[in-house]
Amino acid sequence: MNMVAFQPEICPELPIVVGNIDYTQYKETLRRIDQLLCSSNVEKSFIECYLDQAKHLNREKASHTGGKCPPMRQKDIVRLGRHAITALRCNIVRSLESLPCRELSRRLADSPLLQWFCQVSRMGRIKVPSKSTLDRYARVVPDQIVCDMVKELIRAAAGQADQSGQPLGL
Repeated sequence: MNMVAFQPEICPELPIVVGNIDYTQYKETLRRIDQLLCSSNVEKSFIECYLDQAKHLNREKASHTGGKCPPMRQKDIVRLGRHAITALRCNIVRSLESLPCRELSRRLADSPLLQWFCQVSRMGRIKVPSKSTLDRYARVVPDQIVCDMVKELIRAAAGQADQSGQPLGL
C-alpha cells in the first residue's frame, strides 16, 4: 500500500447563497458526501486502485518499448493521488446529476460549489478538467472496483463496517 500524504490546497470560501432551498439542500448533500469520503476508507482505496492502475500502465508501456519501468517518484505519486481524488469526486457528481462529460466540464467551470467538492478550486486559479479528461476519469478504474467502493461506503454509512457502532456518525 502506498501512503499518499499531501496537504490540501487553500481554496476560496464558498459564497453564501440566501433564499434557495434547493441549492442549500444540494450543498448539504455534497458536504455530507465529502465527510463520508474523508471519514471512510473509500477515498484511500480509490487512490490505491488509481495508483495501481497507473503502475500497471507504466509496466505495459515499458514492456512494449523493451525498456525498464522506473519506480514512481514521490511527486508523481502525490500528483496521481490528487488526480484520483478529483476523478472519484467528478464521477460522483456526474452520477448524481446524470450529466454528460461536456456539460459537467461546463458546470465545474461555473459552480464554486462543484469546484470545492471536486477539489479543482485553488486560490487565484481554477483548473477544470476538460470533457476528455472527465471521460478518462470515468474509465480509469474498472467499474467493478468502483461499485465495490460505493458498496463499502454504503455499508460504512449504515454502520455495518468492521468497527462497532456507527463509524461515520450517522
